[in-house]
Amino acid sequence: MKNWPGFNVQSNEFTGHIIRYMPRDYEIFRRMPAGAMYPEALEIANQIFNEKITELERNSGKKIIEGSEDWQRIHKATVPPYKVHRYPNKFRKMWADQPARTVPAHIGKDSYSHIHFDSHQACGISLREAARLQSFPDAFQFVGSMNSQLTQIGNAVPPLLAYAVAKSLRAIRFS
Repeated sequence: MKNWPGFNVQSNEFTGHIIRYMPRDYEIFRRMPAGAMYPEALEIANQIFNEKITELERNSGKKIIEGSEDWQRIHKATVPPYKVHRYPNKFRKMWADQPARTVPAHIGKDSYSHIHFDSHQACGISLREAARLQSFPDAFQFVGSMNSQLTQIGNAVPPLLAYAVAKSLRAIRFS
């Protein structure tokens, strides 16, 4: 990916190492096991929520009542609002040693389908990582906002796939 004819990286500096800002979810991502999806993420979020409530109760010396202002504030800041039965595969943490799922065009709207396998990073994949999954050379430049660039990546025919198809068609034509 570093040395394509016409797309050679001029230095060790790559572009596109930007991620979607999702601070509510970083601790969830950190705790998710590889391959986990939204039901597991929601369970983890509820564990984190309960830990925060317990800590607040211990520090304040008062019981936090379900539905109270403090309870609602912490719940909103901790637990994703998606219904588990409508979005069971909304979140998916990637594996380090297995193929990635297809990069969809809607990755420009959310990147929960490709949560980085490295729990220390605890984030969705970066724009450049999505481009790598789609086999774009590292020096390939996308234009527009982050969402627009991710949509371009998700909508694209992967360059290596396009090359393989073109090569096969050329072989048929000249055989």
